[in-house]
This record gives sequence, C-alpha cells and structure tokens, in this order.
Amino acid sequence: MLILLPPYVVGVWLLFFAGMNGSDGMGMLAAVLIGAGLSVVVQITWLRGRLRPGGALAWNMLSLAGLGLLFGLVGRGEGTVGAVLGVGAGLLANAASMWLGDLTQFRQRPRVFLSYRRSDSERVTRAVYDALVARYGPHQVFLDAHSLVPGRDYRTELPRVVRRCNVVLVMIGPSWLEARDNGGRRRLDQPDDYVRLEIETALEAQRTVVPVLVDGADRPRPDDLPESLAALPYRQGARLRPEADLPDDVAVLVDQFEKELKHHPRDSLALLPSVRRWQRRLVIGTVLVLLLAPLGWGLTDGLTRWSRMVNDAALSPDGTRLVTTHGQGANVTSSVRMWDVTTGRLIGARDFPAGRDAPVWTVVWSPDGRRLATGHSSGELRIWDADRLEPGPPVPGHQGPLDEISWSADSELVATGDGVGTVRVWQADTGALLHQVVRALGDFRIKTVAWSPRALRLAVAGGPTLLVLDLDGPRLHESYRYQHTKDFSGLEWNPAGTRLVTATYHSVDADKSPNLHVYELGDRTMTEVSDTSGEVADPQWAPEGESLAWFEMNDFTVRIWNADTRALEQVLSASYTYDANVRWAPGGTALASAPKSHLLVWARNGLRRADLTDHVEDAEVVGWTRDGQVVTVRGTEVRVWDVDHGRTDAVCEMSLWEGLRHY
Repeated sequence: MLILLPPYVVGVWLLFFAGMNGSDGMGMLAAVLIGAGLSVVVQITWLRGRLRPGGALAWNMLSLAGLGLLFGLVGRGEGTVGAVLGVGAGLLANAASMWLGDLTQFRQRPRVFLSYRRSDSERVTRAVYDALVARYGPHQVFLDAHSLVPGRDYRTELPRVVRRCNVVLVMIGPSWLEARDNGGRRRLDQPDDYVRLEIETALEAQRTVVPVLVDGADRPRPDDLPESLAALPYRQGARLRPEADLPDDVAVLVDQFEKELKHHPRDSLALLPSVRRWQRRLVIGTVLVLLLAPLGWGLTDGLTRWSRMVNDAALSPDGTRLVTTHGQGANVTSSVRMWDVTTGRLIGARDFPAGRDAPVWTVVWSPDGRRLATGHSSGELRIWDADRLEPGPPVPGHQGPLDEISWSADSELVATGDGVGTVRVWQADTGALLHQVVRALGDFRIKTVAWSPRALRLAVAGGPTLLVLDLDGPRLHESYRYQHTKDFSGLEWNPAGTRLVTATYHSVDADKSPNLHVYELGDRTMTEVSDTSGEVADPQWAPEGESLAWFEMNDFTVRIWNADTRALEQVLSASYTYDANVRWAPGGTALASAPKSHLLVWARNGLRRADLTDHVEDAEVVGWTRDGQVVTVRGTEVRVWDVDHGRTDAVCEMSLWEGLRHY
C-alpha cells in the first residue's frame, strides 16, 4: 500500500497546497499523479476481475496519457509534455496495482483439471473438455493423457498438475462410485487409485472442487467414500443434462466457478497478515483514510479558496503590523484582518457578511499609522480606527467598486477615484465630502490617485491623461495636465514631492515611444526614460528620491535609473520570465522583487543577497518590516521572510475552518 501513497499525496500537495495548476509542467505532473492514485483504486474495486494484464496496462497508459494530454492542451499547449507525463504515471500505476492487488485483481483465465473415469464418463468428459478448450485454450485445461508426460510416474505427476490448477471438476457418472479393478476390489478404496489421488490432492490444496453429475448419476454419500474424500459430497456441485443441453449447462458451470475465483478487494491486500476481522477492517479503513484525506483536504482548500483569498495587503508605516482583506464573490463573507508581522499572530478581525459591503477590495494605512481606509465593492469608503480595528460608518457615493484611495501627508484627508472619473476629497475625522471633481479625466475611469508626500497636491491618472490638482484653501484647482498618446498604468511621487514618475501600457501599434516618464513639477518639464525596452511594471522611487527602480517585462530585469543624471545606473537580472513589482528597503539599502516563483533581493551595489523559492507564482512584494524582513502576498497567504537566513519567519493565512465559516 505504501507504494501508492507517495505519488498520490505528492500530487495532491502540488495541485492544491503548492498552488500549481494544470497549465504548467508541475501542475500537469500533479494531475497525473493524482490520476495514478485514483486509477489504482478503480482497478482494485470497480474494475476488479474485468481486465487482463494487457488490458490493465492499456487502461493505465491510455487513461493517464489522455489526462496529461488534456491538461497540456487546455493549459499552454504542451500536450506532448502532458502525454509523456501521463505515460510515466501510467507505468507507475500499473506497477502499483500489480503489487497491491497481488495480481488477483486481473481477469483470470482459470486452469481447469478434469477428473474422471474412462469407463464411467469418457464421452461427456470429452465434450466438456472441448467446450473448455474453446473458451480458455488448450494450455488452461488438463485431461489425463493430454496433460501428463509419457513415462512419468502418475503418483507424483498428478498431484503436481492438480496443484497448478484453480478448479478441479470431478466428473461422476453412474458407475463412478462402484468401479472395480480386475480383482474385484473397489478402485476408490485403493490408495494409489488415480481418481482418489486427484481428489485428495485438490482438497488438501484447497482448490475449488466441483462434483459434476452426468448421465443421471446421484451424489455419493459421505459414508460410501474413503475418509480422505468424505468432504466431496458437501461441495456445491452441478448436474449436466443430456447432449442437447450440454453446451448451455457447461456455460453456466463455467460462469459459476469464474465468479468463485473473483476475490474480494480486501483479500488482495498482500501486506495484510492473517488477523481478526475487526483488525482487518481497521487496517483497511486506515488505508482508505490515508488515500482520501489528502484529496478531501485539497478539495476543501479549493472550495474555501475564494473566501480566504487575499484581495489586498498593507504594512503599517512603522513596519510592525499587517492588514489584509479577504473574500471574493457575491455570496462570500469578506473580512479585514490585522497581524503581527514578527510572529504571524492574528491581532484582530472584522467580518462583513455577504452583501453590499463585501468584498473589501482595498486597504490603505494613514501616514501616522492611526487609521485605515478601505474601499468596498459597493463603492463605499470606510475610515477605521487602526488600534481597535474598528470601522467607521460607510461613506457612499462612488460608482462601481472603490479601489483607488490615497491619504494626505498629514493623515487628515482621503482622496478617492471611481469608475466614472470622479475625484473626491474627504475629511478623515468626520467623513465629510470637502471637494469633488466630476469627470476629471473626461470619459476615462480613475486608474490612480496619489497625494504628494510634502504638500496638499493630488496626482490623478487614467486613460492617456495625467492631472495634478492643488488644494488651495477651500478650492481644489488644476495646476498641471498632460495628455499622452498611451494609457497610464501607474504613477509614483518621489519622497520630496517634486517629481512624478508615470508608467504607460506598452503599445503594439506604431507608437514605440518609451513607457516611462519623469515629470519635474517645479519647471514643468517631462523626461522620457529611454532606457526601457518594453512595458514596465511598478516604478518605485528610492528613499533618497534620486534613483528610480522598475521591473522590465521585455527582458525580465530590474533597472535602476538616476533622475538627476538621467542615466541608467544598474541592470539586475531577475532570470525568471514573469512580471513583478519592486520595493525598496528603508534607507534604500536593498531592493526586493518577486518574479514567478522566486523572491529576489539585491544589495544597493547590485549584488544578489537572496533567491528564495518557497513561494510560487503570482507573488507580490508588499514591503519591508522594521527589522529588515520582506513581506510577500500570494493567493491566500502572506509570508514574512528572513532574507539573511533564507527562511520564512511567519505565515499569515486564514485557516480552512475559517474559510468554511465565511463561505
């Protein structure tokens, strides 16, 4: 049984817990490993006794190769890889089923021995022999002269042949019991009588012995037989009718002893010793639990995944606390949770039942760390007391889900942008609407809003338009507008609030202009960063405000560019083909990025400090803690990494039980 558990458990773990999917090589491997485990279970239960060894091999190879091919084609078109993985898993499943079932799960072609007396039932026995040979072949049916080697001693040869057979048919005619030799002695009373020797050997070897009554013979009584044959009359027998009905009777007889040869699945568990029935059942139950528990656990993980999914994660300004929002779907309870990033301990949680407040999409800390702002799918804004994790009353008015929120540097104002292009400024203490700019970007939705870290100046981007608004007393007025030829994907203020960097989506048409731009708001100049070769992701200013880092999605590198000298400082190879964000460490001493399944950390001089692979695809760097740890989010979990020692210090994740409760 142990040969089956490792590939099955590994497959379940890869597919459900490691976050693999059928579109990559590891996901296809996980799928075919799970299929191999289930295939073995099917063979020793529902398909038991229906397949011969060749059929079992074909079943395993074709079914698992087809499964791998399906996952490969549905995924990334790697059908050949999937089929090859399936063939390998098929060979593994075939070997496991043969060992586990001790070969008894295969459809049997029984070896049949015909015991008879020529003077009693030779004609009928020959007819039965011909019928069995037509069904099983001449090598599976044994009949005295046809089976014994000339010159051998039948006293030793007959027992050997009988023991090789599964079924012994004892053909009993009218004179079988009283047949005598030339001296008038009854043959059955003689120890060296070949018929007696055949039956004694079959009974001793516990073969299936079937008394077959022919030509109107009666079943012999135990008292009429030698003591060694006394058990024969108690064996379930058969009666063959005259010649016209003989083929039908032989077919019924064969079906009966074939059914007898089909063992119960538990009889084929070769590792189970001869124990009591309750012990056997306990072992079988334990094995089934071991097989089904990983799959059940994985299915529960998949079922609760949407209620445990992390929508957004944000580190507190002092890098000691983490807030996450969870839950996706109209009928899923959403929650906001606060964690201690040092230990991964849950500090507090607030739930929002399925409805207008759920799910919670966005969470943003105020710069002073005293409050939180969350954006909900209903378009409502909530201001929270961070210390008590207590939400304020909902602030309505936004169109569509609210996912663009920014705090002013003094933590007194909150700016929001919605799906119809309206920018609003709110008083954080009271929730009062102070300013509103309807259709600030024309017909485009707001992609990003960001307060300057040094002044009451608000940058808004969406579509091909960049807008800078100044809050001057009671008025919010436009101070800068730039119209681009491509849509903006993000923006970022430098720490001094004097520069803006924007990223635009890569164009596939004739517009091959750079996708990164730096704006000097003092002299109203704009610089196109030409040191890019395609679409960029998540440009980030270093804490000193001069260096700018971004992930280059064309050649999968992290680039650092100096805004003062307008020159490229460094190109750091990420080595992994996936887009990723970047985050500077406090003080600008290091840089972290998470392409594909890796967390990469570089020192400021460009030397790689760490390449950690416990995470899997689609990870994103949230930020750095006060103690220099890196926080990443992916799927349902947030990890806190000790970069220097290359390990995970804490995992912040909702449990399966909580996921079920929120589902």
